[in-house]
Formats: sequence, C-alpha cells, structure tokens
Amino acid sequence: MKQLIWFIILVVYGCHAPHPSEKALEAKLDSLQELVRLLVAPEQNRKVDSVALKTDTGIVLSAKIKKPDTLPVKIKKSNAKPQTIVTDNEIQQFFYKSTPKRLSVEISSWVDQKRTLRFFNPKGEETYTIEDVRKSYSSVSRIEKMHDNGACKLVEISFNPGASMYWYETEIIFDEDNVPLWKTETQLPEMSSAQSLNNKWWWNKSENKWIRQESVLEQPVPDSR
Repeated sequence: MKQLIWFIILVVYGCHAPHPSEKALEAKLDSLQELVRLLVAPEQNRKVDSVALKTDTGIVLSAKIKKPDTLPVKIKKSNAKPQTIVTDNEIQQFFYKSTPKRLSVEISSWVDQKRTLRFFNPKGEETYTIEDVRKSYSSVSRIEKMHDNGACKLVEISFNPGASMYWYETEIIFDEDNVPLWKTETQLPEMSSAQSLNNKWWWNKSENKWIRQESVLEQPVPDSR
C-alpha cells in the first residue's frame, strides 16, 4: 500500500513539475513524506479525513482517507443458568404446584451449626425430618430432584464422621406426597463388593421408622443325582 502511494505521487510530480532546485526538491520531498505519513497512519492516530498539498505549478495533490466500516461488536451470551446463592441465615422453602400454594419442604437457617429439613404432604402434615450438623463431624443434606407436582423426589446426604478414613453417602427416595420410600447408604471408599449388600432400608409408614432390607445369599444346592 505504501509503495503504491509513493508511485502515484511520483508519477504526478514527474508529469507536471519542472526541474526544481535542490531546496525546492527537499521541500517537495518533505511534503510528499507528510502526505504519505497521513495516508498510512493508523486509524486511531488520524486527525483528518483528507489531505492536500500544492505543487509549484499550482497542481493540488489530494487524497481522501477512507475510514474502515465499523463492525458491530458481538456480545457472547452465556447459556449457564444463574446460580442462586443461599447464605446460612436464610430459610429455604419449596412449594407444591397447587392452588392455593402449599408448603412442600422447608429448610431452616443454620443455628449453632445445625439446621432442619422438614417435609410436608399436600394436606400440610409433616411426613419426615432430617437434621443437618456441621461440627467436628458433619452431615449435610441436598435436595437433588423434585417431582412434577413440587414434592421432593431425591435427597442426598453426605456424612463425614470426622476422625475416620471413611465417609458415607445416603440417598432417600420420596413419593409424590413427600413420604420416604427407600434409603440407600454407601460407605466410601468402597473396599469390597460386599459393602453393597444389606445397605438398603424401606420406610415403615405405620411405625415411622426405617427397616433394613435383608439380602439373602443363595447357597449352592448339592446335586442329589
């Protein structure tokens, strides 16, 4: 680009200008250098839109500086779902999708490193509670899934006994009335497949307590033939 501009200007001067003196030639060269500087200057440093220089013969050399088209700035949109930050002193509430609105689950704020999760059926009756604690040991619950009607479907509980190489993950499955159905407890890290045996409980609704689901190992039967 720069070489092309110089070539055009020198051709114009060569066609119209007489043989100049040494001083006149230096002045013309200075003018030409200024013209080239303005033409090739970066866009942000340009202070004029066009330049013009007059020769000894009255010929005006001019050039219009074309500014590049401004491209629209593309703003990248994030598809990430905004996270809700809950502080320790906030009460969390979940509701059934019903009219009138009825409370489904309520999680209390942390007080003395303790909090309570309370579950309710659509009639407003309490069906289950979970106590969380964060001390030298910890047991913290998380609601992972909800039923379409607004009841809780799955709760995961992380239990760390403190001075132990093991910790425990518990899953509790609820029905659409927030009544617990099954509980599965897993010790981590798992050292053997036997740990997965007898780690399930079913909820006895009439007695409001968990009953272990015993697994029966089949013994090989001797061949009587």
